[in-house]
Amino acid sequence: MTRRHYPLLRLSPDAAGKLQHDHTRTLVRLAQIETELAELERQVRAQFGAEACWLLRNNARNAALAEQLKQEIAA
Repeated sequence: MTRRHYPLLRLSPDAAGKLQHDHTRTLVRLAQIETELAELERQVRAQFGAEACWLLRNNARNAALAEQLKQEIAA
């Protein structure tokens, strides 16, 4: 087993408290977004069917990947 040594991040107490606060706030927001997404998918399935939900999800994923690729090519 290989031991990896990671650099130690040293923060002042104020900076550490802010980082922890920002992290907690971000996790709460992420949970809220996941809940909203689950409800949106449930409603799309109920109104348009599971196949439409699957198609929308795949199209959105492909569009996001295409945009990332464009940005990588431009960089």
